[in-house]
Amino acid sequence: MKGRYVFSIVICILTIIILTLWFLGYFDNNKSPAPQPISNNEEVVAPTTIDPSLCVSKPNNPTFCNKPLKSPNEQCSLKLESTGNLVIYNQENKVWQTHTANIGFFPFRTILELNGNFVLYDSSFNGKNGEILWQTKTENQGTPPYFVKLLDNCNLLLEDSSGSELWRGIKNNQVKIKGKVSEKCIFSNLDASNNFGQMECSGNNIKFITEYNSNNNFYIKNKVTNKCLYSNATEIGHKICGKGLDEYFVLDNERIKNTQTNKCLISDINGLSQADCNTNENQKFILDNI
Repeated sequence: MKGRYVFSIVICILTIIILTLWFLGYFDNNKSPAPQPISNNEEVVAPTTIDPSLCVSKPNNPTFCNKPLKSPNEQCSLKLESTGNLVIYNQENKVWQTHTANIGFFPFRTILELNGNFVLYDSSFNGKNGEILWQTKTENQGTPPYFVKLLDNCNLLLEDSSGSELWRGIKNNQVKIKGKVSEKCIFSNLDASNNFGQMECSGNNIKFITEYNSNNNFYIKNKVTNKCLYSNATEIGHKICGKGLDEYFVLDNERIKNTQTNKCLISDINGLSQADCNTNENQKFILDNI
């Protein structure tokens, strides 16, 4: 008698569980799977994105552009880091960033909106998508669909369907070049007595323009003096740009290496110099977009 009573209770409990699951739709074969959170720690990209260098807006919905974009030559990549910073890398070297690290709530996501605005959101509860940490401010410009495109020279473009450029990440590839150890920037002056070296990172004479060639090498031209950095067997300096071999450099694990001498720039308490490339921190630089 007691056994049948226990059995009845078990049957009742199972019946309640089955009815509950049925009510919640677990046995509905036509039910779509529950949506999963979209964040920067997932490999998520719009179905319309085939070219790995593109993020393309969809006709009816905002497009999540969280999967890293790669340039056609695979030298450059756009990555949304776990800190909330959106960064363009030339191999392992940062060449552009949104400067949004650690100012929002994880997870983060980048969205190419229907109106053509490219936006970086955090996960706070301020609005439908979270707080805006950064945006291109290109809403309602041009004609859809829109494209976020990473180029071989590591620049990021936002274009409309006609190919018109609505926004460019690196404007004229203008950067300041700061030593990681010294925290001082390379400068170029017209003053004959103090015309080249490193200094505190302020003023127009620390602004340089980097221009890449097809081999992903670049020359570094000062915006004020229009002179280019060069490196030969005995010295580094600046001179009138002639795009000679001694004026071309390559980024190598945050080091700036001359393509002719294979020597790397050094920035430390002794000033700016060059030496054979090694792993010392004083050979590492930050090329920060201005």
